[in-house]
Amino acid sequence: MNTLPSYIDHTLLSASAPFGDYSAAVRDCKEFKFKGLCVNPFFVKLVSNLLHTDPFCKTSVVSVISFPLGLEDILSKCDEIDHAIVHGATELDLVANLSSIKSGDYKRYEDELQAVREESQGHILKLILEVGLLTDEEIKKASEIAIKLGYNFLKTSTGVNVRLPFEETFRYSKMLVEITNGTRTEVKASGGISSLDQCRKLIDIGVKRIGTSQAVKIMEELNNEKRVSK
Repeated sequence: MNTLPSYIDHTLLSASAPFGDYSAAVRDCKEFKFKGLCVNPFFVKLVSNLLHTDPFCKTSVVSVISFPLGLEDILSKCDEIDHAIVHGATELDLVANLSSIKSGDYKRYEDELQAVREESQGHILKLILEVGLLTDEEIKKASEIAIKLGYNFLKTSTGVNVRLPFEETFRYSKMLVEITNGTRTEVKASGGISSLDQCRKLIDIGVKRIGTSQAVKIMEELNNEKRVSK
């Protein structure tokens, strides 16, 4: 199995976080070697520049797109994608347009996902489904379209519009793993993930990426466990 940090997108999306928190998050990524650092588009350039001062740092810059509602028009979303890529993002986490899904307008939903896939220029693209606001059938239909269009990941939640307890995040993650089974699309779990045990449970069911704002706490828990076992 890969090491735990290679599964984790260290996440900092608070509207009130001062600039210094982003510098600290970059230091954490360099120390623990997290897979990604997920930030709002405004901070992509800052964290990209800070991460790249270390030529050995492999942490990806992850930018959320149309966060947290997913309701910008497609031109705005494409502009956001272009800005993120130009300033150093290599992975994009797009919030799905739930209104299209709830309206049953899957043609509009698919056209938008296709436009975003083309605009992303081959970068890793994750679709945030905000599963807590969808029915299981809506999740299945929306997921199948994203899989068909070559999205790299399906992601459970923004952590903003609905705050899922871990038990629900686990259930939805397991559902997405089953939906993506046999495809090239993988699953990113996010929402209420704050412990080492929770991460292990998600990895055990086939989740390939974990988004959490508690990444440092989880790594400290892992390091403490290693010290006790010596």
